[in-house]
Amino acid sequence: MYNPLRNRFGIPGVISVAALVFAMLGGAYAATGNPLASNSAKRHHKKAKHRKGKASGLNAMQKKEVKKIAKSVQGAGPQGAKGDAGPAGSAGNDGAQGATGDAGATGPAGSAGPKGDTGATGPDGSPWTDGGVLPSESTETGVWIADGEITHPFLFQRTAAVSFPIALEDPIDEEHVRYVNPAGEEEDPVAEEFVTPVHCLGSAESPSASSGYFCIYGAILGGAVLGVKSELPYQEGAQGAGTSGTLILLIGLEESSALSGRGAWAVTAP
Repeated sequence: MYNPLRNRFGIPGVISVAALVFAMLGGAYAATGNPLASNSAKRHHKKAKHRKGKASGLNAMQKKEVKKIAKSVQGAGPQGAKGDAGPAGSAGNDGAQGATGDAGATGPAGSAGPKGDTGATGPDGSPWTDGGVLPSESTETGVWIADGEITHPFLFQRTAAVSFPIALEDPIDEEHVRYVNPAGEEEDPVAEEFVTPVHCLGSAESPSASSGYFCIYGAILGGAVLGVKSELPYQEGAQGAGTSGTLILLIGLEESSALSGRGAWAVTAP
């Protein structure tokens, strides 16, 4: 049978309450029902009740015992069964985006990767391959000048050095060297006369040369001039042009103190 008092306090709690009741009854008996108590004690108790307005049923020792019993029975009941879990709460609102953190320190450099394969050979450069020679049918041009006074009484000539920016694959012999005078006539070395240009169709302002020819154009000449010739720089007396350049000789008929000349040149690789 369900007993609320037993279920709430348990057996120790019931015993404690019983002890409390007996203690209270004992105190009351001692104060009022003891036949051995003197009338003076009863009168004293009555006066104390009159002064305080109410009776004090427990003495100090009894009150202390009651408090001790009350503390001992607090929470002494058995633990109840665990209740069912409540329903899940609704999702909260998204929090505000946090501030951007500071940039981290730069990491160490990675190790070098493996060497790649050699790429394919690229096409030849234009107009020539670096370090190569003047391509076939290509033309390069420049200028020449020979000035100064003659100091040797029997050497009536002036020399002008010509360097080819792009080297030729082969030298040019004297048969393929032509001189064009300021009048625009081309020298024929066989007939030893000037004729209408055949291989040197340009001018000092716009020099040109046929394939395999070296053409020298005279613009200004001073002093009695026989003609202009080309001589190899590395072989004295040899006519023609070398792979890297040549010497232009300005020759006079007689001694002149002002033998000079200037002009342009062109060479075309065969």
